[in-house]
Amino acid sequence: MFTGIIKLQGKIKSLSPSHLILEAPLEVDSGESVAVDGVCLTLIRIKDGLLEFDLLPQTWNTTAFRYRRAGEKVNLELPATAKTFLSGHIVQGHVDGVGTVVGVRSLGKARRLKIQAPREVLNYLVEKGSVAVNGVSLTVSELLRDGFEVELIPETLKRTNLSLARPGYRVNLEADIIGKYVLSFLRNKNFGLNGR
Repeated sequence: MFTGIIKLQGKIKSLSPSHLILEAPLEVDSGESVAVDGVCLTLIRIKDGLLEFDLLPQTWNTTAFRYRRAGEKVNLELPATAKTFLSGHIVQGHVDGVGTVVGVRSLGKARRLKIQAPREVLNYLVEKGSVAVNGVSLTVSELLRDGFEVELIPETLKRTNLSLARPGYRVNLEADIIGKYVLSFLRNKNFGLNGR
């Protein structure tokens, strides 16, 4: 489990459908989980500041990794512990879909992103609810027919790769797990909520 509060970034050294190597100043042991742009991955090797991860076909096919290139920055987060201050929201690192940034608007030193999102993500979103974008815990500012908008404060822009977001930029999206459980419960109780 993660919280969506990003404190450091890494840089992609190499990337293929089956393997990811990052440069990052991260103190972690092999076998541990790391959220990379919101994707929970298991570290298989760490040496000389390089972190190596295996990627499965499902991970490659359902995340924005397939749009990333060597040299790009990624958000990193270590798992929450019993002592972690939960200042974001519960993030599992299980990506629900890939969104596309379709608009960026300046709000003084802050920014507002408009993100086009697949229906399987939008079904779980509510205005003022939580969503993870590239692993970053954010609040849905406005829910749209085909997407949603979020606002990024200067601190978020400084600490995450969302500062690089431009129209066309692909992002990993994870809806709030509480919303998923609620909707699943209502569907199973036959409250007329069919399909996704």
